[in-house]
Amino acid sequence: MNNIIIKNFSVFLAVITLAVGLTACSPFLTQKEQESVNAFGVILNTFPVENEDGLYQLTAPDGGAKFMYSNDCAWLAVDAAPFIAAGLNAEMLDNISETVFYEKDYRFRLPAWDMMNLNTKDTALEQFKADIRHFSIVETDYTYKINFADDNNTRIDSAVFEWAKVPSEIRAFIFTLNAEPLIAAGVDPEKVEGWNYIENSEGGMSFQKVVNSVKAS
Repeated sequence: MNNIIIKNFSVFLAVITLAVGLTACSPFLTQKEQESVNAFGVILNTFPVENEDGLYQLTAPDGGAKFMYSNDCAWLAVDAAPFIAAGLNAEMLDNISETVFYEKDYRFRLPAWDMMNLNTKDTALEQFKADIRHFSIVETDYTYKINFADDNNTRIDSAVFEWAKVPSEIRAFIFTLNAEPLIAAGVDPEKVEGWNYIENSEGGMSFQKVVNSVKAS
């Protein structure tokens, strides 16, 4: 009798262990994640994506900002030139927000830095789908968005990348920057070319670049 109980208990433990293992490694996405991947796929069918050795880059048509992702990192890169022309003191900004300058880009990264174990995928959409659970997707009425941080995570909403649920002539994808540290570092918001200076939903001010589907041609 005891042997039967021990055997049954062993089988029970094996089933539980297998179930936990399968859950941890599950390739299945939540409904929100899958829908956000589908919407991003529409963007990729409309806009060109560069691939530099597995680093995929979706760039605004004017070259002013790009969303970059691979198997081990995700960045939002902004051309610093318009902000420097509007008075940005890069050294002052570095002290204020711990932002990374890479050549001529002003870069933000994902707050979660746990993508090192992912495999490189063959296409931009496959890589995005593999990365999606590390992106902490936020759903709004019209878009999905990812919040990026400065280099030391002092602000997790230093920059935002959004893509439309249904790309249109109004919006396809959007880059938004927290204006506060840029202005504190000398930027005159009225002189920044290529970006709109707007009030955000929390009452603060942001710089925003909206790309619509008409600009993809």
